[in-house]
Amino acid sequence: MSAELLKLELIGWISNLEDKSVLEKVASLKDELKNRVKDKPRLRNFDDGKHIFTYVADDF
Repeated sequence: MSAELLKLELIGWISNLEDKSVLEKVASLKDELKNRVKDKPRLRNFDDGKHIFTYVADDF
């Protein structure tokens, strides 16, 4: 199922909710996901290019 269809299904499901406690849980989940950091800075690893070069000439 595509992401767009899932979004539409979720919107329809939420629009039919009547229980206030469930709506509050959905709202808190939305806030939690919004506050989550998506791109955490990656620590530099100095071995990242270690296996790219197999030979380097002496006069390089």
